[in-house]
Amino acid sequence: MVAQAKLKVSPDLDKLQYFLMLRQFETQSGVIRAAYQRLADQASDSAGWNIRTVILDWLEAELRDLRKLPGDTKTVASELMRAAVALSNALKQ
Repeated sequence: MVAQAKLKVSPDLDKLQYFLMLRQFETQSGVIRAAYQRLADQASDSAGWNIRTVILDWLEAELRDLRKLPGDTKTVASELMRAAVALSNALKQ
C-alpha cells in the first residue's frame, strides 16, 4: 500500500484566509478587494513559507504597482499598509 503524503495546511494560512475574506466583504474599494484576493492567492501558492514574509512581499508588490496608477493613491497605499500590520498581528493571536 502506498502512503499518500498529506499536505498540512498551516494554521497561519487558515487564519490569514479567514481575515482576508472578512476584509474583502468589508471594503467598498474594488482596488483593495482585488489586492486582498492577490494576497490570498499568493499565500495559497506559498506552502511552507512564513506567512508574515508572504504578507510583506505582497505589500511591497502592491505599493510598487500603485505607483504606476494615475491619480492620488495615497489613501489606498495607507489602507494596504494598515491591513498588512493588522493581518500580521492577527496571526499572533
